[in-house]
Amino acid sequence: MRVIPVSPIPSAHNSHVPHLSPLRYPGGKTWLLPHVKEWLANRRQPPLLLEPFCGGATVSLFAAAERLAQRCVMVEIDPDIATFWQACFRRADDLCSAIATFELTDQNVVWYETQKPVGLINEAFTTLLRNRTRFGGILNRPALLNPRATDARPRNARWYPATITRRIRIVSMLARRQRLEFIEGDGIQAIDALKYAPPGTVIFADPPYLHAGARMYRYHELDHEKLFEVLAAKGLDFLMTYDAAPAIVDLVSQHGWAAARVRMKNNHNQMRTEIIITPRPHPSLGTVRVRQESAVAGSPA
Repeated sequence: MRVIPVSPIPSAHNSHVPHLSPLRYPGGKTWLLPHVKEWLANRRQPPLLLEPFCGGATVSLFAAAERLAQRCVMVEIDPDIATFWQACFRRADDLCSAIATFELTDQNVVWYETQKPVGLINEAFTTLLRNRTRFGGILNRPALLNPRATDARPRNARWYPATITRRIRIVSMLARRQRLEFIEGDGIQAIDALKYAPPGTVIFADPPYLHAGARMYRYHELDHEKLFEVLAAKGLDFLMTYDAAPAIVDLVSQHGWAAARVRMKNNHNQMRTEIIITPRPHPSLGTVRVRQESAVAGSPA
């Protein structure tokens, strides 16, 4: 039985890579940025990078800011997250003003937890506040509020107004320079719609986890087999990440794609394994063809 090898590129430590997303998104891919940079390094700025399940959009923001792609298109189906990105793109100054003038107290946080916001800026601000004050950044209801809250420090462990507003302004700047675009919609449909994509278009796909997605995301249901079929039909280069589940390894094998394992630490400082998938072997990433009898080390065959 052949084991999927470990990528020669180590996962990144949070302190060693740029942080550009205003959101602290569960399942975020900051640790994967060295792999993304290597993946895009020899492609001489692809004309389009599509991120169909963008969430916190770590990869799109990184690729746009580092000019690793000429244009990055972010797609997200969750309406709360979509509203936040729309505010960043269209009304960044108003959103930043709302952040700067907000007085973070336990009472104010609880008030926003119980209100139904109205209007783009109120909706975007509420999503951001909940993301930054809920435990793990998880918006999927019901979510636990930050258990580290005290009377002296009310749920503000991740609330940094200056840092957040600076990142929002970077997003706005990249959008104005037409290096970044956002679309609210279904990720699989966005891939399927690439009928007239310019030559050299690439896809970074980070779909909801097969098993843990229900706990982390409101819109976690996904036809994983259909995603694989649509990617195969497009024939475009892609880098995809998944949890190391045997069912996913089977799908990789069925399509004759290549994979490698990456060890990383999650938000709870626990080690876990994810796999990166490419349509063809990528020596610098360590991905190799997955045969039917292959298995992820430490997972049942």
